[in-house]
Amino acid sequence: MKANEFDLKQKAGVIPYYINEEGKPVMMFMVPSNPKYGGSQFQIAKGRVEPGENLQQGAVREAEEELGLIESNIKQIKSLGTSTLTGLDETYLLTVFIAEIKNPTHFGQPHYETGKREWLTLEQFRSVGRANQLPVVTKAQSYSI
Repeated sequence: MKANEFDLKQKAGVIPYYINEEGKPVMMFMVPSNPKYGGSQFQIAKGRVEPGENLQQGAVREAEEELGLIESNIKQIKSLGTSTLTGLDETYLLTVFIAEIKNPTHFGQPHYETGKREWLTLEQFRSVGRANQLPVVTKAQSYSI
C-alpha cells in the first residue's frame, strides 16, 4: 500500500451475479437517482464502511440499500480484493465482493438514492457502465465462471 493510501476513505461494495441459461455470468448494477450520488452511469453498489462493520458487512449493507439485495438470497460471497479508484470528487479504496445469488428475482426495494438497477453482462457494462470500474467488473466476471 502506498503511504498516501492510509489517508483514503474505505468503501466496500458487492456485485451480485447469477449464471444464465447460456452459462454466462449476469451481474447487477445500479444508477443513482441523482448524479451527485455517483454519476449517471451504471456502477457497483458501494459505500462507506460504518464503524463496527467489517468490509464484507459494509458491502452487503450497501447492496441491501442500493440494490434491494436480501442477504438470505446469497449462495456464496467472496472478495475480489481492494483497488484505489478515483470517483467524481475523491480518490478512495474500494473493496469489492462478488455474491452468487440463489434467485435473481428475489430482491427487495432499493433505497431512494437508487434510480434504477439492472442485470448486465460484461459486454453491456462496457457500453453503459462507469469506465473506472471496468477493470473490477472484468475481474468479477472471471471469478464468477
